[in-house]
Amino acid sequence: MKKLIIVANLLLCAMAHGAERPVPPSVPLDRSCDRACLYRSLDGFLEALRQRDPWRTTWAKDALYSENNVAMPLGEGIWGTLTKLESYELRLADPSTGQVAMFGAANERGAVSPFVVRLEVRDGAIRRAEMLVRRKATEPRMMADPKFEKK
Repeated sequence: MKKLIIVANLLLCAMAHGAERPVPPSVPLDRSCDRACLYRSLDGFLEALRQRDPWRTTWAKDALYSENNVAMPLGEGIWGTLTKLESYELRLADPSTGQVAMFGAANERGAVSPFVVRLEVRDGAIRRAEMLVRRKATEPRMMADPKFEKK
């Protein structure tokens, strides 16, 4: 029992000592792209996606792309299967983090699926692009037939 009390006191002292240390300031974020710049980058990405040609938009040298949590080369995945982007769009931009996102609907050979895309933009170039596409045919939990209506 004495050992348990001693260990508990040591842990409490260590925790109290750690709480006294100041937290180092975070590195300032690169705010080289304002809201208009972020939306231009999103528009460029969407136009490149519509054309099924990722090189129609500007990418950073170290750009990464993923779809449904799988890293893949630019131009693979939905880039090869998209028939058209439906008109539904819900856009969000955060200039303080250099990120822009959009909820939309993708038509792949007649199957309409909801998707979300998040872009990280630095100096007007896309550094990270993440897409999540909820395809009914390949998902274990089917969604009810979604309706995409402009609000």
